[in-house]
Amino acid sequence: MLNSRTMEIQNLLTAAGLVNLSSTMMMIVSQHVLLHFKEFTFEDAVGIANEINGSISERALHMRNWVQQTPYWRESVPEKLRGKLLPLLAVLATHKALDQELSAELKKIREEGVKISCQKKCSFCCHYPVSLSDTEAYYLALMLKVGGLPIDEELLEAQQSLGSAAWMLADSEKTRCVFLSKEKTCMVYHSRPSSCRSYMVSSSPEFCDQDKYRGQKVEGIGLLEVELLSSTQSSFGGGLLPHKLKKAFTSLTPEDLEVFVHMTSWHKSLRVGN
Repeated sequence: MLNSRTMEIQNLLTAAGLVNLSSTMMMIVSQHVLLHFKEFTFEDAVGIANEINGSISERALHMRNWVQQTPYWRESVPEKLRGKLLPLLAVLATHKALDQELSAELKKIREEGVKISCQKKCSFCCHYPVSLSDTEAYYLALMLKVGGLPIDEELLEAQQSLGSAAWMLADSEKTRCVFLSKEKTCMVYHSRPSSCRSYMVSSSPEFCDQDKYRGQKVEGIGLLEVELLSSTQSSFGGGLLPHKLKKAFTSLTPEDLEVFVHMTSWHKSLRVGN
């Protein structure tokens, strides 16, 4: 439960244009404000919002520029597909950079004695509402339609009626991620959204079970650069996974098969060092 001062800060930041960020990112910013500002005005909030949004946009642009410098992009991607492929490949580049940054940061904090509670088959967070961008939804839709990834279609349809507020009050079986297997593992682990990659906790994993421990504080681990990279997706065009995924899946066209082929070929070219 946030105290009144933190809620006031977060409301000001939201009003100033800092929207669709993860709760972890908002907490990082709020802690910075509490530490450095005796009084926090709307003008201060606007300054911080502009700085953070600028940092996120800078990272998003960097990923796109990096994709355009790769040999496969320059030599093999048809002009007619570049509009669809550029944001898609930028997502893959972001996921790779995020994983690398996270691995390096986790090594540091473990050396400092911080314990990470998250582990395989600990799937309580797979019942939380997941935000992703239109492009991440398109990526997952491609992996489903062409790549053959599995999904619980009946559950996906049932979740269309849930917004963020209703999600937190719904039965846990209805809020289970459509990609969570019966063995409590992620069926799209290597293709999962940025928000799933960056979320982790140091408190007892049992506290993440909000059916049993509703109101119990869950201690998230906030890593600024990781959250900034993740926010290149969630903060621009972000929405709940079931809604975005269904829309992307039903909007696929025959041309998207060709997009998928070039996406996988580009990814392979990176692995072999071309």
